[in-house]
Amino acid sequence: MVANELISAAAEAVSEEARDVKLTPVSGGDICAAYRFDGKNRYFMKVHHCRKLLEAEAAGLQAIASVPSAPRVPEVFALVDGGDASALMLEYIHPGRKQSESLRNLGRALACMHREGRSRKFGFHQDNLIGKTPQINTWCDSWAEFFTRFRIAPLVSRAQSQGLLKGGDLQLLEKLCLRLPDLLVEPAWGSLLHGDLWGGNYLISTDGEGVLIDPAVSYGHREADVAMTELFGGFPQEFYHGYHSEFPLEDGYGQRKEIYNLYHLLNHLCMFGGGYLSSVTSIARRYA
Repeated sequence: MVANELISAAAEAVSEEARDVKLTPVSGGDICAAYRFDGKNRYFMKVHHCRKLLEAEAAGLQAIASVPSAPRVPEVFALVDGGDASALMLEYIHPGRKQSESLRNLGRALACMHREGRSRKFGFHQDNLIGKTPQINTWCDSWAEFFTRFRIAPLVSRAQSQGLLKGGDLQLLEKLCLRLPDLLVEPAWGSLLHGDLWGGNYLISTDGEGVLIDPAVSYGHREADVAMTELFGGFPQEFYHGYHSEFPLEDGYGQRKEIYNLYHLLNHLCMFGGGYLSSVTSIARRYA
């Protein structure tokens, strides 16, 4: 149930009359509660008790939107507080069919974002979250150092503290952390990454435009974004055709992609439990 104070604050922020607003629960609320917010206009409303989570999402969407060639993202209209929760008011985008040309264009646009959204360092100007997990984005001069210190190592520690990594498994992951600087390559620049680019975090709008949602952004090696698209079933092949036609990946990506996906598997281990342990240790054995 959304508090009346929050509905009123959201309505005021988008110039609607609260008494005329209708909220309809919709999918997309794995972490946040999600609603279609109907007044004179329609919005997508995400509700959560943690304002920082919503602030981080808004910052990520705005960072992607600031790159002219990047994929479309929902416009951010307002972030408001009311009762014991906060709400992020976003553009409502009607999903359409995933047609081949739309998927190719999405791949091209992601490649353009990786090429044009640049930083000389790795990280982001604020920390954020991936799912429910805090993501440290302290700026770093080295990609391998950033990925080791602020991606893999914190999740190894978290999994250990939750009793999910013990004994030989823990030693294996610790050994891998020491090897990461030798296994990863330094890119010419840090690319703006979506950061959580699985199949549930994009859609094709009714006008055939690819749209990215729910980012966990940072600047890093673009291979990390592409690798995640191959996890959990992968994206349609047209997407990859579009990406590679615009900005082909460097040699050796196929040998590195599982290292990048280890981060997401460790995150799932911490969030959902031991069912992901065998996937984590399998990758660690291969590279350690």
